Amino acid sequence: MVYAAPHVHPAIAPQSATAPPPLPIPGTPDPASPLTETHLQQLADAKTRARKIRRAAAIAAINGWTIGAFAALTALSALFSFIALPLAIGMGLVAWFEIQGSRQLKQLDPTAPRRLALNQIGFALLLTAYAVYQLIHAAHAPSPYAQYTDGASAGTSGGGGEMAAMLGPIEDLTRIITLAVYITLIVFALTVPTLTALYYFTRAHHLRSYLAQTPDWVVKFQRSAA
Repeated sequence: MVYAAPHVHPAIAPQSATAPPPLPIPGTPDPASPLTETHLQQLADAKTRARKIRRAAAIAAINGWTIGAFAALTALSALFSFIALPLAIGMGLVAWFEIQGSRQLKQLDPTAPRRLALNQIGFALLLTAYAVYQLIHAAHAPSPYAQYTDGASAGTSGGGGEMAAMLGPIEDLTRIITLAVYITLIVFALTVPTLTALYYFTRAHHLRSYLAQTPDWVVKFQRSAA
């Protein structure tokens, strides 16, 4: 007896030779990739070791853009105070060097931490010099209320004793606020940028250790991708 071959519906017919290959199983290396499992493991280990370097680069970038924003605001205030213009220019330079240092850290430049640290020391000196100048200026510049308070103390009618009595406490309060603002700025300049500079100096050790422990091909790959 002869049996006819069963009819197979096209929808359930076996795949032809032109059908796409099956998808690779997640987690398995691609046979067509030039990277072996050892290479992939070296990349993963390098990424873990570079965590502190990437964090320092991110901090430098944030510092740079923040200082740049304050430099722009300071430049606007130069319309009312000439001393604000050199301060704005100095802060702009600090911001530019900070952003450049962030890029150099991403490129694993071993000189970047030292440059960033020196940049922060320069920033501290800039702020301190500005605050000291303002303190000296406030101590020797004539008070805007002098024509009233001095006139009353000399017994003249320069604004009247009543006006002097009213403006005297305001003058004292203005002087106290001025002193407090610039002394606070000096304390800030001697602490925050100085501590940031110390932080950058310590990143140099991490970067040198990273370069010594990481294969050259991984370093070249990361520098080209930065």
